[in-house]
Amino acid sequence: MNQAKQTKIYQNILCYGLIVIVSLLSCYLFFLGGISNQDDIYFHLTQSYDVYYGLKNGFFGLSTNHLAMGAFGYNTYLFYGPFPHYLVAFTYLFTEWMGSSLIGCYKFVVMMSMIVSGIYTYLLGMKVSIGSKAISVAGAAIYILSPYRIFCIFCRGAFAESIGMAFIPMLFYGLYRILNDEKFYVSPFVNTVLGVVLLVLSHPFTALLTVIFAVIYLLCNIIKIIHIFKRKHTVVFTLCSMVLIIGLVFFYVMPTLQAKNSGIYIVCDSGSVWTTLEHVASSTNSSRSFSGFLNNEWISGQISNGTWVETYSLNYLIIGGVIGLFSAVLMMIADYFIQKAPKSKYYRFIVDLIVLFLMPLIIYRRLEVILGLAVYYLVFILVMILKDHKEIEKAGDKKEHIYKNPDIYFLIISSIVLLVFIFKADVWKYVPSIFYQCQFAWREWSLFNFFVDFLIIYCFSYLNQTKFKGTKYAVAALSMLNIVFFSFNQAYIEKRVKYELDGGYEYSLVDEEFTSNVRHEGAMNEYLPLVFSDETYTSKFSNSLYKSVRYALDTQSNFITTPDKYNSSTYCPRSLEGKATVKATVLKTPEVTLSASVSEANTLIQIPQFYYDGYQVKLINQDTNSSSTMDAIATDGLVSFKVAEAGNYTVEVKYTGTKAYRLGKYLFVVSLVGLIALGSTGLALRKKNEKEDHPENSLTKNLKL
Repeated sequence: MNQAKQTKIYQNILCYGLIVIVSLLSCYLFFLGGISNQDDIYFHLTQSYDVYYGLKNGFFGLSTNHLAMGAFGYNTYLFYGPFPHYLVAFTYLFTEWMGSSLIGCYKFVVMMSMIVSGIYTYLLGMKVSIGSKAISVAGAAIYILSPYRIFCIFCRGAFAESIGMAFIPMLFYGLYRILNDEKFYVSPFVNTVLGVVLLVLSHPFTALLTVIFAVIYLLCNIIKIIHIFKRKHTVVFTLCSMVLIIGLVFFYVMPTLQAKNSGIYIVCDSGSVWTTLEHVASSTNSSRSFSGFLNNEWISGQISNGTWVETYSLNYLIIGGVIGLFSAVLMMIADYFIQKAPKSKYYRFIVDLIVLFLMPLIIYRRLEVILGLAVYYLVFILVMILKDHKEIEKAGDKKEHIYKNPDIYFLIISSIVLLVFIFKADVWKYVPSIFYQCQFAWREWSLFNFFVDFLIIYCFSYLNQTKFKGTKYAVAALSMLNIVFFSFNQAYIEKRVKYELDGGYEYSLVDEEFTSNVRHEGAMNEYLPLVFSDETYTSKFSNSLYKSVRYALDTQSNFITTPDKYNSSTYCPRSLEGKATVKATVLKTPEVTLSASVSEANTLIQIPQFYYDGYQVKLINQDTNSSSTMDAIATDGLVSFKVAEAGNYTVEVKYTGTKAYRLGKYLFVVSLVGLIALGSTGLALRKKNEKEDHPENSLTKNLKL
C-alpha cells in the first residue's frame, strides 16, 4: 500500500471517528442515569417495550398493543410510523442476554441515528465541496447539534420525529449524486430509496415535507435531469427505485390511508387531533419557543423560578457563550503566531488547548460550554492537519460559479419559504389540507435546520476554491457554531439542571409491569374508535360492552390484564342478539380463544377489544368438526361477529391486519430482496467499469484495435 493511500485511510478514520465523538457528546445527557420526563417520552418507552413483548411472544408483524391499555388492543401502528419503536424492540431483544435495558436500547438507537445523520451529512459535504474533509466534518457537526433536533430528543420526547431527521441527509445525498456524478452509479439510487422509505416509516409528516422539497430540488435541476436520463441504465433504475419505494412502504401506508378515510377513528376527526387550519395557524405564535434555541421567555418562565439554580439567569447563560466564543477566537489568534515558531509542530496544539480552556476552567465552568469547546478543538485540529486543497486543485474548474448553481437558489428560497410557514399564520390557508397533518407549524424547523447547514457547506466550498490564505481558519471559525449550539440549546441546560436538582431522572426501568399500567395512549387516545370520544353516543344494545369499556377509558381504571378479568361480569364476551354463553379460554392480546355455546341461529357476539379492520374470526363447530372463517365486524367500536347456526364452538379471534397489510407484507419481502439485488447489480457494474477503465485493459483494447 502506497503512502498516499495510507494517508487517505488515516484521514478517513479521523473524520469518521470525530463524527462519532460529536454524536456521542451531543447525547451527553443520556450518559446520566435513567431518562428525563418529556412531552411524549412515556408513550415512546411503553410502545417500544410493548413491541418487544410482542416479538418475544411470536408477533412478528405490525399488531395492536399487547400490554399497554390491557386487553382492549389499542392499535398504534395502524397510523403511527413503526420503524423507531421496532428498532428499539429488536435491539433489546437481541441484546437482552447481555444485560441491556429498554431505556439503554432507546438511548443507543438515538445515538446511532445521530451518527448516521452525521455520516451522510459528511458524505454530502464531500461531494459538494469536491473532497474537502474539513468542511464536511464541520457541516456534519453542525447538523448533529441542530437546536430543534436536540430539543425533540430531550424536551419534546419526539422520538420518531428525531429519528426521521437522521434520514434527510441520506435522501439528499442520493439525489445530489444522481444529479452530479460524472458516471452512472447504482448506490445513489439505493440511498434515495432508503432515505424515502426510512423517513416514511419513521415520521410521515417529515417524510411528506422532505419528499416535496426533494421533488422541487429535482425540478430546479431539470437541465441536469434531462442530461442524466440520456445515460444508459438511468431510466430503468429510476423506475425500479420508484417501484421499490412503493413496495417497501405499502404495508404501512395503504392501511393507514384506508383507516384515515374510514372516518371511524378519533384521528379522523381533524378538530380532535389538531389538524385544522385554525390550529396550525395559531401554532406559529409558539414557533420561537419550539426552535430549541435559547429564548428569553423560557428563561424568565422556568429557569428563574424557585425550582432552578439562581445563577442560571439569562445573562449568566449569555456570558458563558460569549466566553466560549472569545476563547475560541483567542486560540485561533494564538495558533496563527505559534505555528510560525521553531519546531512548533511538537507543542502547537498543546499550547492551543491551554489557551482555549484557560478562561472557561478558571472563571466559568459550565459543562455545556466546555463540551462545545471540546468539539471545536477537535474539529480545529482536524482542519489544520488535513490537506484538502490538493484534491480541490486537482478538480480544476469542474465547479461552476456560485451564481450559476441552481442549488444555491433552491436552498436560499426554500429556507425563506420554511421560515415564512414557521412564523406566518396567514400563508397556511393557501396550502392543501394534507399539510395540516403537521399539527404544529414549528415542525418545519427540522428541514430548515438541514437546508441552512447544506447552504453553509455550499458557501464554504466555494470559499475553499479561492486563493484566500485564511481558508483553514475560516472553516475552523465555522465550527464555532458548535460552541453556540452547546451553550444555548434549551434541552441541555434544562435537563442537566433538573437532573442535578432532583437527584436523577424520572424513568429508570421500563418493564412488563410498567407497560401494563398504561391507561392512556397519545395526547387524546387518537387511535380509538370515534364512538369513544362522542359524548352523545348510546348503544342500541342494553347489554353492550361499550359502557364498561367507555367507563374504564374515562376513569383510566379497571383495565383487563388477565383472562379472569376478561371473563368477569364487567367484560365477559356476550351475545347482543340471540342467545349464547361465551368464555375466554386463552388470552394473548390481540388474540383470544373463546368457548361458545350458541343456542340460537344468527347470534351476534361482542368481545371487549377495540375494532380495527384486520380482525379475523375462525369458528370451529365441535358438534360437526367443521370450521369457517370470517372478518370481524364493528359494534359500538368493539369487535363482534355473527354465528349463523346453533351449536358448541371454539372461536379463535386473531388480528391479521387489513387486506392491504397482508398484501404489503409480501411486497415488502419481495422489494427488500429487490433492493439487495439492486445494490448487488450496482457493485457488479462498478467492478465492470473499473476493470474496463484499468490502464492495462485500455492498452489491450488499443492493441486489438
